[in-house]
Amino acid sequence: MKKKVVTGLAVQSEKYGIGHAARLKSLLNATKESGWSSSQFDLTPLVASRTELSALIAEVGVSDCLVLDVDPRFVAENLDLLDQILRTVNQSKCILVLFDSGTNFPIRQILTGIQFDLTICPYGPPGVEITKGEIIGFGATIFDASLEELRIKYSDCHREPLNFLIACGGSDPFNVSTMYLRSLNQLPIQNLDIKIVIGPHFPKSNLIELMSEVEKSKHQIQFINSPSNLTSSYVDVDIALVTGGLTRNEVLFLGIPSLVTDLNVDQEVSTQFFESGECLFRAGTCSQEGEWLIESMRTKILELIASPTLRERMSSNARLLMPGGGSEIILREIERICTRKNQL
Repeated sequence: MKKKVVTGLAVQSEKYGIGHAARLKSLLNATKESGWSSSQFDLTPLVASRTELSALIAEVGVSDCLVLDVDPRFVAENLDLLDQILRTVNQSKCILVLFDSGTNFPIRQILTGIQFDLTICPYGPPGVEITKGEIIGFGATIFDASLEELRIKYSDCHREPLNFLIACGGSDPFNVSTMYLRSLNQLPIQNLDIKIVIGPHFPKSNLIELMSEVEKSKHQIQFINSPSNLTSSYVDVDIALVTGGLTRNEVLFLGIPSLVTDLNVDQEVSTQFFESGECLFRAGTCSQEGEWLIESMRTKILELIASPTLRERMSSNARLLMPGGGSEIILREIERICTRKNQL
């Protein structure tokens, strides 16, 4: 009999962007390839629909596994909703899996009364550490199959670096996209090809500021609006300018030489680790003064442009420290826990 897995996503704040939805979809595809019966849902609309909530609770009740990737703000504002769903899980043999659940993540503090069968924190040390009920480390990062294919093809760090990608998440709350473009506009170089990803939750004020910078630019600029994933955006990119979330991990996995700006201290710690391994350049953190940050961006972009040897070394080191395979590791552990729980 086929095992059944259900995945659930809840996005409600600037901290949750394209990458969270993409990795759940990738995990779902991996379960299907392994013969599981799989489905996914968005938690957010369930707040206003009792019918959809009842249907979901019924589905979870006959499933083997529920995987959640939930914005902590959504949890705090919808505890009753989650309580109804999770109570059903606790009363069945369905195992409960939670993403982004290191001990210092807010969601653990909010859901103190919930027992999870498996928590996954794809951050921290290189590789992966599996202990009782927990998977920790960058080796647990999930990448879409299309990225795996692109990784095989990506290799040329010696051509002239004219193609840039700016990708700063689903909402870019600190408007890092504009800062990156401003730094490129200040270079003594013209006619770069620049792709800028515009996430679905970009504030209007940030877009106005970005468009003002676009009008001043002497480069060729292409906008990519609200993509479901970034795979096609990475094609032919020589240098990526990103923030320190899941997009950074994808760029490392592909071996694209990159410059990273961190949104917060948590991202700063892991980006500094990758910088120490010569996998990327780090511009700074958004809490630092804007003009200083832009100058740091400009200086490091020039250094990347000037040295194909640096770009090649960065690409090679990045691919070593971000090897992929997270879906397989997670799925094996889910299957092991399912088997054990069904035998109880």
